[in-house]
Amino acid sequence: MDQPVTSASLRSRIIHSASFILSGHVLGQIIRLGGNLITTRLLAPDLFGVMAIVFTVVAGLEMMSDLGIHQSIIRSKNAEKLSFRRTAWVFQILRNIILAIICFIIAMILAIFQHANLIPAGQVYGDKNLPIALGIIALSTAIMGFASIDRYLADRQIKFGRGSLLQILMQLVSVITVIAWALVDPSIMALAFGTLVGQTFYAAFSHVLFYSGASRFEWNKEAASELFHFGKWLIVSSALGFITSRADKLLFGFIMTTADLGRYAIAMALIEAIKQVFIKLGHLWFPVLSEIARDRPEKFSESYYRIRKYQDIVIFLCAGGLMATGDMVIDILYDDRYAAAGWMLQIMALSMIFTVFNVKNHILLIEGKTVIFCAIKGIGAVVMLFGVPIAFYTFGIVGALLVAASVEIAGNIVVVIYFYYRGMVRPVYEVIFTPFIVLGFFLGYATKEMYYNYIII
Repeated sequence: MDQPVTSASLRSRIIHSASFILSGHVLGQIIRLGGNLITTRLLAPDLFGVMAIVFTVVAGLEMMSDLGIHQSIIRSKNAEKLSFRRTAWVFQILRNIILAIICFIIAMILAIFQHANLIPAGQVYGDKNLPIALGIIALSTAIMGFASIDRYLADRQIKFGRGSLLQILMQLVSVITVIAWALVDPSIMALAFGTLVGQTFYAAFSHVLFYSGASRFEWNKEAASELFHFGKWLIVSSALGFITSRADKLLFGFIMTTADLGRYAIAMALIEAIKQVFIKLGHLWFPVLSEIARDRPEKFSESYYRIRKYQDIVIFLCAGGLMATGDMVIDILYDDRYAAAGWMLQIMALSMIFTVFNVKNHILLIEGKTVIFCAIKGIGAVVMLFGVPIAFYTFGIVGALLVAASVEIAGNIVVVIYFYYRGMVRPVYEVIFTPFIVLGFFLGYATKEMYYNYIII
């Protein structure tokens, strides 16, 4: 049973967990960036383009089958019961095995189409490495299904230390494997098997760090019914969310060369490195706000705006700064083969602005408003599927990138309107910190001028 919590105890757990999340993320990004800087010098850009498609396909399948097991364990009153978590573990295993089978089928279909010359050789989908890499990553997807379900229980209890450690160790194992393999064989196998080894380690070691006896086969009808009832709309919303957030790579696979897609993937990896800080903090805010909603609902609105206050300032400063310095960042970190990623990074920095609305999405899930959550994701999906191609044929690749970066605008407007009519939005607060975008841009521009005029001679 969950014990009643005081404001002081909750605050202590928030500070403790936030420190683990931030320090773990920073260390993880240092490992990832360090490995990326090495591997981009060992491997050709087109290999990163292939892996961008592979990870997008796998992420799409995962999101299209997302029953919200993580969210269910965080919000459900029955999550402390072993029978509930054991049933959730069975759900997780079955889902991932089915995903792996689908990935293998897609890989085989691609191989058949390529052999029959039905896909243009210059297109990323015609790359011979794609079916091989997709098949290897499919295996890692199946293995990840067996990861401990109790890592989600730790999130519910706002205990993120071991989870952060596990992520760091997985990244370290993966990066070391990729570099070692690339030194011997600079092929797609380095990137694919690096992921496989890292995720296999994650699944196995999760049972060492998180163990309470829940990772057992058991089927409880009541638990299964609750999991499915909550997750049925999340499947649809996750599928639409995939289109909104990830389908850009699939669309650009038709209009970019494999090498350019690899450069785009590099730019988006840097954007995601920053966005993931706030996404991971969102993983903290979700159980925090859930607990407040359960135990002290009168404090909910106040807590929400306290969370938003500092987060918005940092996000807007980072977005404006990258809009000014994206080309400089790529120039510093990568060789000339990746120069085009600079202007892509500057455009896609626009997408960071909409990260501020993630907290509102968490509130929808806390309240069980999965239908509304689904509708919002659907709006973004429509804009992505129709807006990007139209923008490309009208304004070229720059127009397509601008639409991809701002695809969440329409859905987020609906979110704000919905909460406004519920009396949960303070209109002034929603715009009061936007000038920090301009401030971030000018600070970034001044930094870039200083770098090129005084540091680089």
